[in-house]
Amino acid sequence: MDYLKDENHLIVWFVLRPEIEKELGTSYLGMRARYNMTTNELLQEILDTYKADKDKNYRFVLKRAAGDMEISLNQTVREAGMRNGDCLQVIA
Repeated sequence: MDYLKDENHLIVWFVLRPEIEKELGTSYLGMRARYNMTTNELLQEILDTYKADKDKNYRFVLKRAAGDMEISLNQTVREAGMRNGDCLQVIA
């Protein structure tokens, strides 16, 4: 886990929402991210991972114990308040 020794790095767990509706079980995928990357850059990497349609409109929903929180795609990961180990739903 040398990756996490850099204070700019975190791991984000994500799932593309239409995919989980087709399956009985939900599996979040882990991805390396940086606090200084934009949420839009993170979205593009997630869409590449799923080979998803980039022409659709997507939104982020951060899953937290206190409740779901929608995140803007026009800010950095740090500004969005994301933390190492957060679960994120990408909804089309």
